Amino acid sequence: PMFHDATHVAVAASRFGMTITMQVFDDCPPLIAYPANTSIHPALAALLADAQRECLPALARVTGTHALMLDAMELPAGGEATPQIAGLGRWTRLRVGAGGRLSGLLHAEAEALPFVDGSFSAVLIRFAAGCDPMPGRLAGEAARVLAPHGLLLVVEMHPRSLWRPWLRARQRRKDAVPGVAAPAHWRRSLRACGLTIRGTRRCGAPWPRARGVQGLPAWVRGYGGAYLIEACKRDHAGVVQRLQPLRPRGAVEHSPWASGAHRTRVIGG
Repeated sequence: PMFHDATHVAVAASRFGMTITMQVFDDCPPLIAYPANTSIHPALAALLADAQRECLPALARVTGTHALMLDAMELPAGGEATPQIAGLGRWTRLRVGAGGRLSGLLHAEAEALPFVDGSFSAVLIRFAAGCDPMPGRLAGEAARVLAPHGLLLVVEMHPRSLWRPWLRARQRRKDAVPGVAAPAHWRRSLRACGLTIRGTRRCGAPWPRARGVQGLPAWVRGYGGAYLIEACKRDHAGVVQRLQPLRPRGAVEHSPWASGAHRTRVIGG
């Protein structure tokens, strides 16, 4: 149907569960209606929240104000877009789409981030393996824009967990679910970019659970459905030393005799 007023379009779209995207062209109407995104599953929303809380202690040690987040998941209702860290308050969040294409505040490719070298004190990559089957491309650009002594965090679904059957069932239903990637693939790619791996640990609930890790014993949390990799960028900086003036050294007189030979020298008559 044809609509000539923005109010008419908004009312009609709300009846069918649709959202409105404004886009201005010279030769066509500026109103385009798209279907609204479906809500994220409660178990997956709990996993995202648990993984984000697991990143907070590592991000709290970062010295800097700017951070980059490359995320492949939709935000749950009421969820926080970026981790809330005192001091690290200026986040740039980009959505990782199919084929490694980035969208959000700007559009770019995974192998060509539009940022200068060393722009961010921290980089967080979350569930990007399902969109880009080659993590080395994204890891190389993330390492490039990471500042010296910066922190890089990678959160992915572990291939060996009780989440795997649930994810496959959701994929057959065409639901938006994260892909899985072995931790060794990411560690190999990060080391190839010159980063130092600090550690890898599991996080989240071991199986799909709407309450996440709440109420689970500590030993069960070690088999979480996701994992977190911490890597840092260490540049070898030269130590500047003050040059000391050379002290004059006296001339050394060499005797033709060996040391102590004058004591045993016999003078003949």
